[in-house]
Amino acid sequence: MATWGLAFEIAYGEAWLLESAVPFFIPLTFLAMSDEEIGLQFNHPSHHMTRDELLRTLSSLFIRGELVGKQEALGEHVPTAEQVDKALVPPVRRPNGGVAWGRGTDAPLCYGLSQAGAARWERMAEPDWERYFEDMWPEENTCEVVAGSQHRLDEVLRSTRELWDIEPVGNGIEQDVLTPWEATYWKTLPAGYRARFHHQYTRYRGRGSAPEYRRLRRWCRSIWYPPD
Repeated sequence: MATWGLAFEIAYGEAWLLESAVPFFIPLTFLAMSDEEIGLQFNHPSHHMTRDELLRTLSSLFIRGELVGKQEALGEHVPTAEQVDKALVPPVRRPNGGVAWGRGTDAPLCYGLSQAGAARWERMAEPDWERYFEDMWPEENTCEVVAGSQHRLDEVLRSTRELWDIEPVGNGIEQDVLTPWEATYWKTLPAGYRARFHHQYTRYRGRGSAPEYRRLRRWCRSIWYPPD
């Protein structure tokens, strides 16, 4: 079985599932997509597990209490093997390519980190939360960034072309501080440093280029952004 060295050895499949759930709960149906679709959906390489391997790995993480299931009708719970098996089917697509989500008991079963799973991931990945940031796009041509430190926010604002091929325009950048800041569904930080601005696209040719892009994105040990 392939292993990946983060802070210590861990099976690649387990590391992939834990890291994928760091920012938010993930519908299990996404794991049943093709490797190419998973790459597009997650913007990272696929888990590369067969369906049987995926079922075994998910079941192990649920049983050990490192992952937790979540569904609209049931809330957070530990799903049975049968529920996981039933949920691991490719998503139903609408004519426009979007996912046709159900509601209530037909809503997708998702997986996320429990407190034990989050603690294990932090031991492995050794995150620097001052370097963590999230980006949101609440309106057309509007970007909002929240970071774990003012220094990190300043670095992101200097690097909008490299990260997203955009640059701020208009009446400047609005900034404030969130205290506390719910950085993820399982992690709250003392403060989050927020900026909001209108932008335009720049057609910057260096966007996404390695290693600069990886350096800008790096805030922890990662299976997706290994050291250069």
